[in-house]
Amino acid sequence: MSSGSYVSTKPRVDRRFFLAFMWGGAAISSLFVFARLAIRLKAFRRLYSDDGLVVLAWISSLGACVLWQMVVDDLYNQYKLSTGQLALTPDVIKGEKNLLRGTLAYLIFFHTCIYSIKGSFLLFFRRLDSKAQGFRKRWWWFVAIITLAGYLSSCGTIQWKCLLSSLDYIFTQCSKEAAIKYEHSTFSYQCAIDVITDTLIISIPIIMLWNVKVALRKKVALIALFSLTVIVIGISITRVSVVPTMSAQADVSWLYFWHNLEVPVSKCLVMTNSNLAAAMVLAKTHVALIVSSLASFR
Repeated sequence: MSSGSYVSTKPRVDRRFFLAFMWGGAAISSLFVFARLAIRLKAFRRLYSDDGLVVLAWISSLGACVLWQMVVDDLYNQYKLSTGQLALTPDVIKGEKNLLRGTLAYLIFFHTCIYSIKGSFLLFFRRLDSKAQGFRKRWWWFVAIITLAGYLSSCGTIQWKCLLSSLDYIFTQCSKEAAIKYEHSTFSYQCAIDVITDTLIISIPIIMLWNVKVALRKKVALIALFSLTVIVIGISITRVSVVPTMSAQADVSWLYFWHNLEVPVSKCLVMTNSNLAAAMVLAKTHVALIVSSLASFR
């Protein structure tokens, strides 16, 4: 993310609320993950590879929370800088560097968490349909390859230069219109590939269940359960909508609030298939963990 002039000189998300929402979401999603693992151990006396990916997603989400706790003061100092309430002292400059490096690490944690959850769904569905041949097998591999490509490309399109370069470069180059347009485009791309891969993953159980000889009512119920991921898709789209225009940057506190919402919900959903708006980036990760956990109960 570039470091130029922001849409607002006042954060839309209060610092205390930002932290409380982040850690509250982490706590709730952690309960879902622990419940998932406990149910697996009680029912099967073992854990599976998809559980390992959920644990990786959980660790990534906790790492993201720790990072924000470390740089949250630097994040909110940016608003004071923009209004002249804070002078650009050596300590503030150091804080800016910490914030930029922390943002880069956070984005890597974020994508790792989200795509680990996607991978856990893929492995879970693969185990359920282990005897699949022909189209169903080829379709699973197609979705798996697209998902892996989505993870690599999402990490690859992060604005590395505007997060790792010198502050002189960042302040002079990353606030230009071209850099802001690139930032907006990457947000849109990452959202698109996120939604596409989620949709493709949902298609796997639908195809699988379509040929199962069970009552239609039960088929619909199971498909609805596996389709809880649409909640995460909605958060992904909302997360991008907070970036107002192609020529202006989003309010940072608002943007990453929505990032934080997606993870916990996804974690909970993973739980059901296999055994709620700045807060939605952190929220996305928390939501994703919740969703992934909910999905495993049945």
